[in-house]
Amino acid sequence: MPTYTQIYRHGSLGSALIDAIDDMIINGRIQPQVGKSALENFDRIMCRSLGDLTRAKLSFKGRLDMYRHCDNIWTFELKDVKMTMNPGKQGKAIEVKRLKIVSYDAESM
Repeated sequence: MPTYTQIYRHGSLGSALIDAIDDMIINGRIQPQVGKSALENFDRIMCRSLGDLTRAKLSFKGRLDMYRHCDNIWTFELKDVKMTMNPGKQGKAIEVKRLKIVSYDAESM
């Protein structure tokens, strides 16, 4: 059985799920093993769904402030970034002062 990354647990959806599971465990509504199983299912579904169901494209341009490669994980920090969703299709541009991108090769994890 493949092991899925836990990277999506750090997003707002994953954090909310962890908080809800912790509350249910503390209140005795579920066993810790059930909570662990729910988080493993979340990891699996997020990895598969984002890879299979996402068709949007994001284009961005900015100044590279810092980059790092460690343990097959790339981290990029950019400044003064302009992002466009679905470029070429009249996508709306969004400008941000800072953007952090974390990427990895899913096949190596």
